[in-house]
Amino acid sequence: REGVDYEVVVRDAQGDLPTLNTMVDAALGENADMVYTITSPALQVAMNKVRDRPVLYTLAIDPLLLGDAGTHEKHRPNVAGIYDRSPFEPMMELIKECLPNARRIGTLYCPAEVNSVNFREEMEKAAKAAGLELITLPSNTPGEVSDAILALLQRRPDLVCQINDNIHEAAFAGIAQAAQRARVPVFSFSVGLVHQGASVVLSNDHYDGGRESGLIAARIIRGEEPADIPYSGIRKTKLLVNPQTAGEVGLAIPASVLNRADVVVKDGE
Repeated sequence: REGVDYEVVVRDAQGDLPTLNTMVDAALGENADMVYTITSPALQVAMNKVRDRPVLYTLAIDPLLLGDAGTHEKHRPNVAGIYDRSPFEPMMELIKECLPNARRIGTLYCPAEVNSVNFREEMEKAAKAAGLELITLPSNTPGEVSDAILALLQRRPDLVCQINDNIHEAAFAGIAQAAQRARVPVFSFSVGLVHQGASVVLSNDHYDGGRESGLIAARIIRGEEPADIPYSGIRKTKLLVNPQTAGEVGLAIPASVLNRADVVVKDGE
């Protein structure tokens, strides 16, 4: 139980990447027994700085993409957790089901976030395999997003499918509003964005991923070594649709998608 078996000190960088270094240094200065990270940038900083105690992660990309030269089974001995790779291939099939005539997908990415660069590359591969073209533009700060989405829309994508990263999730409402004005539907990989302008969301079940990561942390607290726990990804996904938002941009979500959706947002929700 928290406060009895363990104590949690929470620090939030508020999206400021340089602050992550200070936060990890503070945890080490306070002699924390474990450094638990959320997001890829936080994990990357912790992996660079922490070698003498466990580093746990959730909502981050595969540590093998962040400098771990090992394998999922034989990895950095002090690192463990559940990584997050968006369901790119199922999303491409979902796009084709909802928009059979679509050929061009647009997305923004952040060159400063390694997870964003990786997700852009992964989605490009999935799109190509599905016979779709991915158009991408960079934006490095929240202030650049509004100009970037307008430039992206000028290239006339059939839809925007926004990858997950810290900057563009925080600025998603503005991305969706610009796309709505252009009557371009928006797809997303993050559950909460179905209420912020996304018509269709196919997301990893981040609650389940966080829970699984927490169970790994409990195993380590009880004495298990991180080195003995293979890296693994989130296994469950959720499908959410917002027919009202879709209708506003001229997208009729097929009954086949509506019938299997985990969540169908009703008017006014």
